[in-house]
Amino acid sequence: MSELERLRLRQALTWHLAYNFIPPQPAELIDYCLEAISACNAGYYERAIKLPGGVIVTAGQLVEDLKLDDLIETQ
Repeated sequence: MSELERLRLRQALTWHLAYNFIPPQPAELIDYCLEAISACNAGYYERAIKLPGGVIVTAGQLVEDLKLDDLIETQ
C-alpha cells in the first residue's frame, strides 16, 4: 500500500469511526483498525490484536465489530 493510499484509508477510518457509530468510536482505534484490516487482507482473521486495557480480540472480530468488512479484499 502506498503512503497516499494509507493516508486516505486513515482519513476514511477517522470519518467512519466518528460518524457511523452512536456514540462515536475513539480515533485511537485507527491503528488497531489498520492492523486488523491488514491481517484480514492477508487471510489471518484469527490474529490476536491487543487493545487498550488489555482487551484481546481477533482481527476478524474487530473488523466485524467496527463494521470494516467493505475494506477487506478477501472474504
